Amino acid sequence: MDLHPASGQLFMDPLSGTVRIKTAASMLGVTAQTVRNWVASGQIPSVRHPLNGYRLFRVKDIEQLLVGSGSVANPRDSGTLSPVGPVLAYSQAEGRGYRAVTLRDGQTVTTEVPSNRTAIEYQERDFERDWLRSPIRPASASGRTRVRIGDIFSGGGIFSLGVDEALRAVGLQPEHAFGIDFDRDAIETFGWNFAESVALHSDITSITSGAVGAHRSLSERDFLRSAGEGVDILVAGPPCQGHSDLNNHTRRDDPKNSLYFSVARMAELLQPSFVLIENVPGVVHDRSFVVQRTAEALDNLGYHISSKLVDMTCIGVPQTRRRFVLVASRKGRVDLDAALALQADDARPVSWAIDDLTDRYSADATYESSASHSTENRRRIDYLFDHELHELPNSERPPCHRDKPHSYVSVYGRMWWDRPAPTITGGFGSTGQGRFVHPLFRRTLTPHEACRLQFVPDFFTFPDGVGRRSMQQIIGNAAPPKLSQTVILGAAIQGVLL
Repeated sequence: MDLHPASGQLFMDPLSGTVRIKTAASMLGVTAQTVRNWVASGQIPSVRHPLNGYRLFRVKDIEQLLVGSGSVANPRDSGTLSPVGPVLAYSQAEGRGYRAVTLRDGQTVTTEVPSNRTAIEYQERDFERDWLRSPIRPASASGRTRVRIGDIFSGGGIFSLGVDEALRAVGLQPEHAFGIDFDRDAIETFGWNFAESVALHSDITSITSGAVGAHRSLSERDFLRSAGEGVDILVAGPPCQGHSDLNNHTRRDDPKNSLYFSVARMAELLQPSFVLIENVPGVVHDRSFVVQRTAEALDNLGYHISSKLVDMTCIGVPQTRRRFVLVASRKGRVDLDAALALQADDARPVSWAIDDLTDRYSADATYESSASHSTENRRRIDYLFDHELHELPNSERPPCHRDKPHSYVSVYGRMWWDRPAPTITGGFGSTGQGRFVHPLFRRTLTPHEACRLQFVPDFFTFPDGVGRRSMQQIIGNAAPPKLSQTVILGAAIQGVLL
């Protein structure tokens, strides 16, 4: 298991006698992905650099593997270690990319995506880019076990996409029981993408009071009838504006924060095997201790609890975004460090996600065009490009920035092509709400580009009636589905999902 400087575990001089993952892979005669698999299964320890977060390996640990011990074979003999834990492997052949997941019982599940890539070594990032570019939803396992999913505070269903992909990866078939959201355009988008589900346009407070242990109310009984009683997996992304560090008005003292606790009551009603709640990092500082109270309630209901603050760049999302996850499983505690290690990758830049969209712009399509800008903001965008800048000087900013000190350096800024994007918010169409100017073109992002940076695949679409403003909010308010995929896949291969 990884040792993190912020974890409270003590270790001596973590940089002494260590190498990066590529060097470790070269010494062991295997791929970097194989090394990640070994980290996830506990076959080789690693540490994190205290400043940049890079994964480091002690030379002495590598040497110990090379001589072999116990059931671990000498990697110089065969290029692989005995699969005592879950393994991910990727390959490509005849226009298809393949992902093989070897479970602890020895079963291997292989899934595929269309691929036109000519990579020398087809890796996780290649498979995932092919998945993002897929216009048709990849087929799930047929005839396999069906897994019912419920999504509360669902938005457009973007976070549930990752649950689907994780279940597909391990040979399970997702079945969406319901989605609930108070925003009409969001829940219509959910229903559009998950046609088999019940899409409920409702405020959660009209369904349940959130009181754990109470007798079922009439509204709760009505909901359970419409949702088909129970689910196997419950995911939730309660409204987070009250917790967000971008909100300076009601931070950590917003009545909406109490909606987080209602997830525990929904778990009591629906009896899922697995619960996944995501939110912004600031939720842990809520003045009513909503995370702690929710975790305690789920613990009392018989769940094993784990939680983690996750940096999206560390799991392959091309965006500097962090989310806090609270996970509850009836089968056992999820090792989130191991789950994250299995999907770990170096930071992916903006270009990784959108370099194929440079010629897709269409002024006639909302999804493929950017928002319009005022004359003054067009001038600011021109200034960035004419002077080859990524941050707008104070002299070119409005008086509220120009005439007094401020910390909004990224506002009116331009993204970098070779770096991860900033956090994508519902304001990505406005120059005045963040660093949302395209790296190559004199405009802000299109919804399609923002979806890609949010790790949303092309087969996710919007109904015709959803306008630009709603589209932006649905995209920006979502947590990247790579997060739910990472957690669910990790739980499945650890044997604690269902």
